[in-house]
Amino acid sequence: MTKDGARMFWENPGQTDAPASLLVVDDDPLFVHALSQFLHGEGYQVDTAADGAQARALLAKTRYHLALTGLSRSNGLMLLGMIHQRYPDVAVLVITGYGMVARAVAAVRMGALAYLIKPLIDDEIRVTIKQALEAQKPQSGSYRLRRRLAAVRPGYPMRRPPVRKCHVPAQGDGIP
Repeated sequence: MTKDGARMFWENPGQTDAPASLLVVDDDPLFVHALSQFLHGEGYQVDTAADGAQARALLAKTRYHLALTGLSRSNGLMLLGMIHQRYPDVAVLVITGYGMVARAVAAVRMGALAYLIKPLIDDEIRVTIKQALEAQKPQSGSYRLRRRLAAVRPGYPMRRPPVRKCHVPAQGDGIP
């Protein structure tokens, strides 16, 4: 259960097959549509937002398990910080079209589970989301460890499981 007594997706008796709820935030409507269609096809319940303001409104009224946010005009780093502070049970993946190392480091330091670079590869996003959701489940070792650390160190972030990302360069990245 969360601090406010709400149940997490793995705690719903009789609803073990309930899909995880995802929020996709990006200022590119074609990308948002394509990603949301892909995620629907994977069995997730998906809501979309074009910017941080829409995302904040959706977060205020809907409980999400995972947010995928872009870094451009949607102001992803500010949104990431707000989610981490107000909704600590929501895992965040950051998606961008620019592979800037400094932004990746900043995003991970702020609590992002992974930093994904467009164009996304189906298997890459599928595996990364699955790892992020699995790491949130109470039976995972990382969840139990974070729970014990939070008991000893109040304020310890409960939703920062280590998710590793491997970038496979797309054609035209200048790599032979």
